[in-house]
Amino acid sequence: MLTSTCLRPNCPICQAKVTKGPKSEAEHVKFVHSLQYWVKLDGVRYVLTRQNQLDELDCPLDGCVESEADMRTMRRHWKKHGCKGILVSFEDELPLTQAPAPASSLAPPPTQPTGRVPSISVAKAVRAHPYARQPSVAPPAPTPSPPAPPPQPEQANPLLLDGARTYLRSTPSLNAYGLRVHAIFRTVHCVQCKIAVVPSELAKHLTDHGVCTSANAAKVVASLVSDGVRTDRNVPLPPPGGPPVELLHVLPGYSCNHCSFCCPAESTFIKHWSSKHPDNRITASDARTPTFVQCFFKSGARAFFSVNPALAGLSASDPFAIFLGKVVPSLEPYDAAIPEDDRDISPVLRKTSWHIHVAEWTANRQRLQDLRLVVKLPSTKEKKGLGLLHQVAWDYMTRVRQLGRESGFDMRTLLMRCPRVDQSSEDWNVLGLDTSLREYGRLAECIVYSALVTMDGDHPSGYKFPLSEETRASGAALRLILDGGEGDVVLAFHHFLHPLLSARKIEGAFNKWDDMLECFLALYHVGEDGNFPAAKTITKTLAKLKYLCRGSVLLQASLQVAEFDNDPVKSLVSECLRNFTPGTKTPFNAITDYSTIISTYAYAETSPPTTTVHPDGKAITYKDKTLVIDDWRNGLRRLHDDVAKEQLDLSCGQLFKYDIPEFVPDDMTNEARGYSWLNNGQFVEDEWPLMSALMRNEGLRLVEVGRDGSLIFNPVAMHSFMDKAAKMNEKLAILTTSTIGSVNRASEAHDEKIRNSLRPRHLFRNHGELWIVTRRVKSETLTERESFIPRKVNPEVARLLEYNCLVIRPIQEFFARMLWGKNVAQDFNEFLWMGKGVRMTEIAFSSALSRVSREYFNCELGIREYRHIIVEAGRVYLGTEAEIHDEDDDALAMMASHSLATAQRIYAVEVGKLLSSDALLRHGRVSEAWWQLCGFKPGAPPLLPLIGRHSLREDLRQPAPALGQPAAPPLHFILRGS
Repeated sequence: MLTSTCLRPNCPICQAKVTKGPKSEAEHVKFVHSLQYWVKLDGVRYVLTRQNQLDELDCPLDGCVESEADMRTMRRHWKKHGCKGILVSFEDELPLTQAPAPASSLAPPPTQPTGRVPSISVAKAVRAHPYARQPSVAPPAPTPSPPAPPPQPEQANPLLLDGARTYLRSTPSLNAYGLRVHAIFRTVHCVQCKIAVVPSELAKHLTDHGVCTSANAAKVVASLVSDGVRTDRNVPLPPPGGPPVELLHVLPGYSCNHCSFCCPAESTFIKHWSSKHPDNRITASDARTPTFVQCFFKSGARAFFSVNPALAGLSASDPFAIFLGKVVPSLEPYDAAIPEDDRDISPVLRKTSWHIHVAEWTANRQRLQDLRLVVKLPSTKEKKGLGLLHQVAWDYMTRVRQLGRESGFDMRTLLMRCPRVDQSSEDWNVLGLDTSLREYGRLAECIVYSALVTMDGDHPSGYKFPLSEETRASGAALRLILDGGEGDVVLAFHHFLHPLLSARKIEGAFNKWDDMLECFLALYHVGEDGNFPAAKTITKTLAKLKYLCRGSVLLQASLQVAEFDNDPVKSLVSECLRNFTPGTKTPFNAITDYSTIISTYAYAETSPPTTTVHPDGKAITYKDKTLVIDDWRNGLRRLHDDVAKEQLDLSCGQLFKYDIPEFVPDDMTNEARGYSWLNNGQFVEDEWPLMSALMRNEGLRLVEVGRDGSLIFNPVAMHSFMDKAAKMNEKLAILTTSTIGSVNRASEAHDEKIRNSLRPRHLFRNHGELWIVTRRVKSETLTERESFIPRKVNPEVARLLEYNCLVIRPIQEFFARMLWGKNVAQDFNEFLWMGKGVRMTEIAFSSALSRVSREYFNCELGIREYRHIIVEAGRVYLGTEAEIHDEDDDALAMMASHSLATAQRIYAVEVGKLLSSDALLRHGRVSEAWWQLCGFKPGAPPLLPLIGRHSLREDLRQPAPALGQPAAPPLHFILRGS
């Protein structure tokens, strides 16, 4: 037993006193109680082991039978042999394979040493050690050479783990702090967090957990570093598909089929595929394999690797482990199924025969993958050759849009109906949104790209479109310009695209597969599994093609106007009659026929439900996303509280008072730019109260007074405030959208305004209540009418919105003027939802919803999933408006903006007029019912599902109980859940 005259507490292992010093305890455990030591003696490496921490250590030198209590006395013992013992890291300096070791050892059992590791001498057989030194004396007398050893098998990967063994090292000190050391990777793992922690961050990690003080944490770190743990993040990754690394989280994810990249998120893989494999034309979904992944560290540059949780607990020689590791990955996927008879073919394919055209390729998965490369567009990051087509297609679509806007109403009408027989025909609707124009342009780019890559017949798939010699010449001219030649690339693009979309001269017997566009539709719609999409998906492509045909005809008519005495109408009529005349063989007519037939199938077919409801109504599932209503309600409440806290933080810890009278003038019909009820009174007691507080906040250091008396604003402080305000505004947008009624589409919600702008505002005040109005719905382009669908904001969220508009927004507007200029400040003055210096776009709104739903609702949802689930929640909990109040019309469906006919019926007859007061009250009642669904209605409990309320009512209608039987509780008692 070791003893010492020190003032420190007893060692928990040997009860010895430990000397003073910052590293004394760690050094004592290291040199006295470690179960394994890696040492060098005169350049030869050894591993010393013992069964438990109180056993003695045996000298490994040949001929020596001495033992010592610890490593300090053992090093003094080696001096008697003339050797100097040096402790080394257990893996940097000693790359040994593993072999059996004492069962109580904390390190993984080492294997029999190979290579330069000495073997055990015969003289020490009685006191044999796992590793012994080769004789360092003169070589013995020559002896006959032994026979050559058989060839050794290839050495196994030292990072390949055995699922049946543990590789975690531990000591009483590590146990006390919830830490383990992985013997293979030399990483320190937290038992509670299940992550690896680098020593530089370990002290903070331990103090955050509250398991020790900072001083003790520093000692633990020093001890681990001296033991040779890894001090950086450059951890070698284990081979893919092995057993999980202990004390690391196992996450579902994806692995790349073309490199070693792994990640848990689908969006991350898509970014990897587009950036690291831009030359590969297959889709990201074809290039990934679902798997389970792990990562050592929680932050920084994280490297994921794939694992197989089924191998945990199985040794490397287990037959099932070999089956999972070698047999299963080698199984080839199935090819597409070939229909045996006509009953296996969908109605759409019976009409189109697309499956017959591609049957040669769908019979083999590899050939099908090559065929899909024909319509796989190159990366938009490529800036040469065919990679330029993306920009060329955009320039082409913008030129067509400009030409359509400059054309008269009569010319746009001809594109819809030629010849024109009356004055009531509709005109061609030119796309205005850049997002829609880019989407349509991608289809035009795909047509041109697929024709160009197969034109020479050297595509890997062996496919080749039927192109005329004239079209091939146009394609060659376009390729020449794309490769750097001279010429107008947009016109070259049109000259190649237009023959593919317009009428062609038919020679000989007619065959629809002689039409390039017909072939393109077959290739464009065949999936990675050889199947074709549903009818409702195909109709979208057909609608885009009809737009492209009309745009191509308009541009071609403008180019050949000189042939018609510079009369654009005559030129357009000639081109329209050639391509749009019913009964003629043209691509446009074929597309129109397909659109008519397939649209009928789309409306008639019965599809599986995308949204399902749990029997008790407390969980709603959209496809693979399930939202628990209680989690949603609790998340909305936490979201409300966090927004309130963030507003308080932005206000320097004090909330400024404001007073809004019940009757504030607000003319809902006033559409003058800049008008808002916010301008109709002074609602805040002091002028610029928040600016005063910010300037007096010494920690913020917002402003200084210059020598000339001017104010010098600190841009760092302003950026900090704008960052916090943008994050708060993001959460407030999700909270408001979720609690005022059925969730809008992102395109309808992101452009809501507090003041009139180019279009009227969305925020109104009526008799002390705040209203947000939807003024544009998806079908506005078709109906050519604005909407006015009001939603009443519940009082709790209204207070947050009012404070944001009256107190915080003026500061944001001023800072925006200082940082980014007047135009950006004007956006802050007009729009309700703003980011940091920019308007909240559809993409930003959807990304914000994903983050908020993951954090607050325990279910990550995009805008599409969230909208479907919330619309279904309205049906399950509220039903139609007749369930809320005895009315005939359904204002709830109207608030979801998915029943335009009802909306138009409730509107005033004249376009531009607003709702009647009765309809406004009805919308208010629906909004209040929605508050109760969300748990935000004042003085009311959360609403029960509609079926539950009906069931309770039926129970209460039963006959009164017999004398002596307990009576049923009152209805309001049950419905409130008391």
